[in-house]
Amino acid sequence: MNYMARLRAEAEKRPDNEPAKGAKGAFDGFDGSHSGRFQALPTEVLNGLAMLASGRAPRITRPELWSEFVADAVRLVDEGWAQQALALGWSPLHLWGCSPDKGGNIDHDGLAVTLAGRRIVLLDERAAVIESGAGSRRLFCRREMQGAVLLWDLGRVR
Repeated sequence: MNYMARLRAEAEKRPDNEPAKGAKGAFDGFDGSHSGRFQALPTEVLNGLAMLASGRAPRITRPELWSEFVADAVRLVDEGWAQQALALGWSPLHLWGCSPDKGGNIDHDGLAVTLAGRRIVLLDERAAVIESGAGSRRLFCRREMQGAVLLWDLGRVR
């Protein structure tokens, strides 16, 4: 069973708003020393991701998707895409941004929110190519993220 399938199976067994265990596991042993895959990430991103992976889901329209957002946010780091994107000029909002609006706003969704468990196959300074299944691919283009908030700040925005 692959990573996302395990997370989905785990999410079905979990009560609402319990932290996503698969996402938290990416931070096991993280001691703040910025070693390994975390080395290229800014401290505020490391702190935000750690909070995200161990926190509860905020009040959102579709709370059943929260564990997937968290898993994809952490997977960007695990697979090296976050480090590559930041080095190419992407901002944390491009990667982990989302709309603070109750119903959401796709124009404010960053890469992690857009992935929905799908795999990135290519990333450059302007866009990411996402495998959508059955041989099809989707393009996620960097865009203006004015009005977006970081996933880990979602529950704190008023």
